[in-house]
Amino acid sequence: MSPTRQRTLAILLSLGVSLPIAAKVILDRVHESDGDTTRLVDTRDAMHALLEAGAEPGTKTGEPLGPSAAGAIHRMGPLAPEVAEIFFPAVKPGPAKAQRFIYDPVAYMVLAPNWHANRRWAEHANGEFEIRQNARGILKDVEVLSTPPDVRILVTGDSHISGVVPNCESAANVLEGLVAEQLGARSVESLNAGVGGYNVYNYLGTLRHFKDLRPDVFIVVIYGGNDFLDTSRLHRHFAGRGPFKIGNIPAAKIKAMQQALPRLGAQELNQIAYFVNNPKDEAITAETCIALIDDMQRESAALGARLIVAYLPPPLAGQPACFKEELAETVWTLGIEPEQVASSDRIADAILSATQGRGIPTLDLRPSFRATAEPLYWYEDYHINTLGHRRVAELLAPLVVASLSED
Repeated sequence: MSPTRQRTLAILLSLGVSLPIAAKVILDRVHESDGDTTRLVDTRDAMHALLEAGAEPGTKTGEPLGPSAAGAIHRMGPLAPEVAEIFFPAVKPGPAKAQRFIYDPVAYMVLAPNWHANRRWAEHANGEFEIRQNARGILKDVEVLSTPPDVRILVTGDSHISGVVPNCESAANVLEGLVAEQLGARSVESLNAGVGGYNVYNYLGTLRHFKDLRPDVFIVVIYGGNDFLDTSRLHRHFAGRGPFKIGNIPAAKIKAMQQALPRLGAQELNQIAYFVNNPKDEAITAETCIALIDDMQRESAALGARLIVAYLPPPLAGQPACFKEELAETVWTLGIEPEQVASSDRIADAILSATQGRGIPTLDLRPSFRATAEPLYWYEDYHINTLGHRRVAELLAPLVVASLSED
């Protein structure tokens, strides 16, 4: 984590912002202009007020469901711009041409068209790289083909898939070359529609937003470090479940954790704290994700697209051998049991079991990541690195080719 981000997080915690809320207050996935600025947005009071005002009558803070909310377990409803800004603070007022992220009534937030900036990154081989979004807000150095190719792949995910790498090194763009090699004469286009701050609701919204492109394959990469947290909080809004609990872990322990492990907060530790505080949300979040994937499967089929679901683990779960000290520090500092760190694994297991049972091609990246000795995440902020992106692409390519052979 950069010094700027560390200072921002320290300010938030000193103001009493809970760690789960800080995950959205800090735009840890967004670097604007020259790549070194971070915008501070405090949505603490607004989010609490929104969830409290929308709670079903009789709902208690932190309880699984209100009296009549069971039927709303996953419904993806509309979000007005002012509400979207609470859940997705990267969306901000101002001239559209100056923004990297813009409001969208379907996906809630998308990347702005024709935006680019340089990002300094010491760990990258070149020390910096360019972020470029084309006219459709796709992370690609060229425009979407005007004449549809033989195979069009649409890939979505959060900031790990949008990539803290140049476009040419992202999983989606590497995948294009790998699939083209295997298909020979057939033309292939792979489009990176990943967006930092996305969750599983947004992935369904992405398919709807880009349905005019009529992809042949739609790939959803769920990141286990914060997607479940963000999905759970948005579900609370749609289901009228009220605010979540934040008091099981004392503020002093949260501050101590951030001092000990400043780089892991937004990528994994915030979510761990959330499910320690709200353990019943594990099962509800898994059910919500499965229901959203069911919608993706139906809507993909209606477009003639094959759905592929992949699971990308967070660092402590993905490469525990590389991060033994961080794992031990997390358990000791927060005063929690080791199994409480594994909430992402439990939710992922439930989701992957359901998708496999539905016949959806599914990729669990945990075995490959855990068997790799070389780090697949940047040390600067724990997003997957260049090698991590290539590994994801290499494991997705056979699934894409196999799905296309089912015609």
